[in-house]
Amino acid sequence: MARMTGAHAIVKCLEAEGVEYVFGMSGHANLTFLDALLDSKIRFVSVPHEQLAVHMADAYFRVTHRPAVVLTSVGPGFTNTVTGVADAMHDCSAVLVISGNVPVAHRGTEAYQEIAFHNDAAQSEILRPVVKRAFRLDHAHLLGEIMSRAFNTALGGVPGPVLVDVPMDLFSRIEDYSLPASQARRARSRRSGADAADLRQAADILAASKRPVIYAGGGTLLSAASAELAALAERLGSPVIVSLIAQSAMRNDHPLYGGVTGAVGTPTAHYLASHADTVLILGSRFSDMDASSWHPDMFFRAPPARVVQVDVDPAQVGRRVPVDVGIVADARTVLRQLLDALPAQTAGRDARSGWLGEFEQVRKRWREEIEPSQRSDEMPIALERLITEIRRALPPGGIIVAPNGPRYFVAQHFAADVPGSHLVASGHGTMGWAVPAALGAKLGRPQSPVVCLTGDGGFRSTTPTLAIAVEAGIPAVWVILNNGGFNIIELYQNRFFKRGVGGAFRTAKGERYNPDFVALARAYGADGLRVERPEQIGPALERAIESNMPFVIDAVVTPQPRIRASGYWEANRYLKHGWNESEDTEYARGFGDSA
Repeated sequence: MARMTGAHAIVKCLEAEGVEYVFGMSGHANLTFLDALLDSKIRFVSVPHEQLAVHMADAYFRVTHRPAVVLTSVGPGFTNTVTGVADAMHDCSAVLVISGNVPVAHRGTEAYQEIAFHNDAAQSEILRPVVKRAFRLDHAHLLGEIMSRAFNTALGGVPGPVLVDVPMDLFSRIEDYSLPASQARRARSRRSGADAADLRQAADILAASKRPVIYAGGGTLLSAASAELAALAERLGSPVIVSLIAQSAMRNDHPLYGGVTGAVGTPTAHYLASHADTVLILGSRFSDMDASSWHPDMFFRAPPARVVQVDVDPAQVGRRVPVDVGIVADARTVLRQLLDALPAQTAGRDARSGWLGEFEQVRKRWREEIEPSQRSDEMPIALERLITEIRRALPPGGIIVAPNGPRYFVAQHFAADVPGSHLVASGHGTMGWAVPAALGAKLGRPQSPVVCLTGDGGFRSTTPTLAIAVEAGIPAVWVILNNGGFNIIELYQNRFFKRGVGGAFRTAKGERYNPDFVALARAYGADGLRVERPEQIGPALERAIESNMPFVIDAVVTPQPRIRASGYWEANRYLKHGWNESEDTEYARGFGDSA
């Protein structure tokens, strides 16, 4: 028991959990908490909008696997977090949101921007659909227990965001608080494994396979299972394909790496997925974009393919693909168990040489197709060349952060090398996510250069991130794809409607428009360069990284990039006029351009 304010007690809990950063915005309902932070080594990073704070905390967790805290006040500050929290929930990032709320005595009065239209002090209900658990701290004596439960919930099983809603008077109240002594209440080292019978059956299926594929999802990264993934692939002689968020789960230059699946995946990955006789699935929800809307020509054909699925979330096993063996367990633990169970020379090894030969031929054809574009000297700059130059400029372990649109080009043309070196807005796909996410990634791995490749639309959505970077001294680099519009939307409108509005940025006179991004960066106190020729990209990136300050590169790129969408997306059918009268599935191919 220790006598202190509720705010100091919460800070003590954060210290016990090893929290390094609190991202947020000051408000009258959290001022006591901010004052308590001054007595701690935990660093507070102030933001101009709470959504940016959540995106920062999301990316911080992805590169560290440690939670950061988001602090918000009552009312609009709280509601500003919703989009960021939905992103964190979709992509399984453990973020702890601490919100101030109205004093207990004022509940129901609609004072202090209280949300009380259906229930008193009900703001926590807004986040319930997008958090693992919403706690409301109503009694001081429960503070220590609720803080422990909040961290346990955020980090246990499938990680995700958690809310702790605190009335502002409890922040200030002095009580004898019972606090957890340490993190010992959570068994961090416990990683569930497969049942012996399930493990034996899975090992037998994999050993007998002639055309195996391992499909690694985001759970592989969350489990820190990259080394075991590569080892099992080598043991089996099995290619590895990945979901978009899991691109860095295996070195992309590994001989067995087969690429990314999905609507804008790679032909190599689609061939492997649709021709495999056995699939080992690790930690994936199989979103429609990752799974080509589950079309058998670009994804698994199960049956006849046999499927072993491993996921820590029982709700995912067998949900989209029928399984022969379903294992509810930690991916890294199961991979280690399989390595122990499988002999060095498995039964189907000789037959797999032909399978690996097919894989190598398909991959060779794909590389021959894309390599000329990666050397392109065309102007405006080709995205393939730009992404290739970013890869050259980043040292091993350097991080690229990609947003909703450009993430597909990154998947095809950027070779990730270290787990967590490739971050994408995957499940929720928020416009502008990557811009503040770059700051969280840089704080999580301060020794690694961080380059955010963002569309001009995304950058315009969250431009105030530059203020955070300058104030907090966070030296991230933003490369803006300046093509004067929401490029994917414009491509879609041109393809399906032959006209459009809202896709391109235009003045009242109809001229393409963008602000001067370099001048804007300098107005914030950052630095910047504009590049218009491909040979300028490398020197600009070198200067930006070496500057060790927030830096914007305004890159004039083609408004009509070649997407190479070899996958399938069912949504395309519904954009075609008269889709409900047509069986023409060709319209579902591609992703806004001709397939």
